[in-house]
Amino acid sequence: MRNWKKDNISCQIEDTALINIFYSILFLANYLVKDLIAEIPHFCTNDQLFPRDHLLSICGHEEFLQNDHYLGSHRVFQKNESVIQLHLQKKRDTPGTLSRKHEDDHSQFYLKQLLEFMHIWKVSRQCLSTVIQKYDFHLKYLLKTQQNVDNVIEEVKNICSVLGCVETKQITDAVNELNLILQGKAKNLHQNSDTSAKGLIEKVTTELSTSIYQLIDIHCSSFYADFQPLHAPLYRVSFENLGVPSHLSFTVYAAHNIPETWVHSYKAFSFSCWLTYAGKKLCQVRNCRNIPVKKLFFFMVNWNETINFPLEIKSLPRESMLTIKLFGITYATNADLLAWTCFPLFPKHRSILGSVLFSMTLQSEPPMEMIAPGVWDVSQPSPVTLQIDFPATEWEYMKLDSEENGSDLEEPPKECLKHIARLSQKQTPILLSEEKRRYLWFYRFYCNNENCSLPLVLGSAPGWDERTVSEMHTILRRWKFSHPLEALGLLTSSFPDQEIRNVAVQQLDNLLNDELLEYLPQLVQAVKFEWSLESPLVQLLLDRSLQSIQFAHRLYWLLKDAQNETYFKSWYQKLLAALQFCAGKALRGEFSKEQKLIKILGDIGEKVKTASDPQRQEVLKKELGRLEEFFWCTKTCHLPLNPALCIQGIDGDVS
Repeated sequence: MRNWKKDNISCQIEDTALINIFYSILFLANYLVKDLIAEIPHFCTNDQLFPRDHLLSICGHEEFLQNDHYLGSHRVFQKNESVIQLHLQKKRDTPGTLSRKHEDDHSQFYLKQLLEFMHIWKVSRQCLSTVIQKYDFHLKYLLKTQQNVDNVIEEVKNICSVLGCVETKQITDAVNELNLILQGKAKNLHQNSDTSAKGLIEKVTTELSTSIYQLIDIHCSSFYADFQPLHAPLYRVSFENLGVPSHLSFTVYAAHNIPETWVHSYKAFSFSCWLTYAGKKLCQVRNCRNIPVKKLFFFMVNWNETINFPLEIKSLPRESMLTIKLFGITYATNADLLAWTCFPLFPKHRSILGSVLFSMTLQSEPPMEMIAPGVWDVSQPSPVTLQIDFPATEWEYMKLDSEENGSDLEEPPKECLKHIARLSQKQTPILLSEEKRRYLWFYRFYCNNENCSLPLVLGSAPGWDERTVSEMHTILRRWKFSHPLEALGLLTSSFPDQEIRNVAVQQLDNLLNDELLEYLPQLVQAVKFEWSLESPLVQLLLDRSLQSIQFAHRLYWLLKDAQNETYFKSWYQKLLAALQFCAGKALRGEFSKEQKLIKILGDIGEKVKTASDPQRQEVLKKELGRLEEFFWCTKTCHLPLNPALCIQGIDGDVS
């Protein structure tokens, strides 16, 4: 055994593989792992030991220290222990059983493709193809014999049923004309003219087929689907005059597939529209006309009502959200909230074009203070579908050039700086009165990382108009962060602005994996308020999961738990799917084993809890057999709360 001591760190080397480290915690933090490895050859008889080819692991743990990081950055060295036993081994001998393998890297990773791949399709290509083939068969027979129009109409209904029981106005009009033909009431039907029976049928069926094609295209552009029409019609039209002010306007056409129980419970239906930003109401359109249900192929409420907001589109924040609530009107004129939906006005920095379908959730009141794109997944078909017709004119959000104000400001009075410092002790603008927020914003250019925090300054802004947002971006660029964690406060629901959130993520990216791991629960919650799942925050989480199995492991279980939330469930499901793809086959298999272990432990705990006191010991012994069987099948399993610990079985002695 050899001993050496340097910089308050002493070491006992039993052989070239086993090292006992004794250290003084005050001097350990700034000691690089690779420097420790470099010291070992001086006390070994093995001259072939090259530091760059070796790694240090913690004995009893499947966890390796990072060579280019300080010892103090690893969590194990932050514990109150005087002795840490490390294991030195060559990199090529490192098992890496849970790491991504070469076969996991065959295809390049694209988040959008992954989400589509992992999606459970509610409308499959095969199902739609089947009903379309039947429609084509009956259509050809109709054109040939001019008979059995009702068969064609029935297949049109089946197509609409597959596509969420949605029936557009164009389909309704074409079907009504076919019904007139069926009843022999069409004008000039029996006259020998251009509108003969055959010619009229060909004309109407062409319109009908075009309407069906357009419905398929609308469905595919509104929801995730594993199919797309070949030649989608173009809806986009450019502005002829960009200087013309354009107010927010759209037409709420209908709510499709109204449940029959609603039909019998309510005499009419209405809706209301809310425009929100960062949980604050920008504008509201009160309940609109009360319209009763009508039955075509399915029950629907056909408002066909144009909504005009007294706001110019270009004056709206880029992250504005539109919420629409559906109400049922009883005979007592009471309005019951039945369903709602919400979606961003500018999903990709552009206005929505043409007819769009939005799924509606039957949950209770929406969380208005947390309205964000992830609160409800409108891209996932649901029983009730809202159809909205937007203008066919595209408006693109243009970022306003910010002005660099405040560069030559005079030094403010000391009393002013003291007051700013006192206000900064509140940590959050929610705790400040409106007057104090106005004061802080007025002296915003005198605020810095020494006397205030950036979330407090930006949170004191009087609004989110384009001029104010531009000034916020100016402050953001000039700010010098005292620590990356200062940016954590910019990822709350109060800051939906994407540029602000991007800067926050850039700061957090400066943290080491173990440091970021401490704040992973907060980051998982912050995902709720992201604008899309391709945001920098999501990319940061996935990137760190590729770097650290421990990070990926902790993120996995946080996302599993987050799926139990009332809102944002679909958001977390998609992120979990992306994480599992990043993790690779081996780690996915480990996650599966740990899930089974937790399920067995939960079942055992529940049975022991419900058993009577005299029988609990007997029940426990009996149920422990399930654990023994589990380990007999799986051989090993990592602990869910600490993947560095791997267990091979249990001690079944409960005496």
